[in-house]
Amino acid sequence: MQVAVDRAAASVFSLDRREHGAFSESAIAYSGEVLAALSARLPAASADHLSIRECKQVDHGGTGGVQLLECMLVADAGESSFLPQVRFPGIGAFPPMPRQLTARSSIAF
Repeated sequence: MQVAVDRAAASVFSLDRREHGAFSESAIAYSGEVLAALSARLPAASADHLSIRECKQVDHGGTGGVQLLECMLVADAGESSFLPQVRFPGIGAFPPMPRQLTARSSIAF
């Protein structure tokens, strides 16, 4: 998941600013397309649980601050875990697993 968001965020560096009138909108749309394509190639254990798949512009530092492109994937385990678990009486499920996995990557563009 982390590789997918890293590559989606970095994909804007392949765009030529001169070819786009509104570069930030084009960059966000292009990164979103790349993220969708890369997340479709994830293993089923995580791809089937994706609840958030987005690239958006984030203002960092308030007015006059840096604008960042942030790509994020969030997978919710729900009732099932991401990997097989064994349940022991008195201990519960082993090995312990998180209920949610988040991968995030940000770049200034």
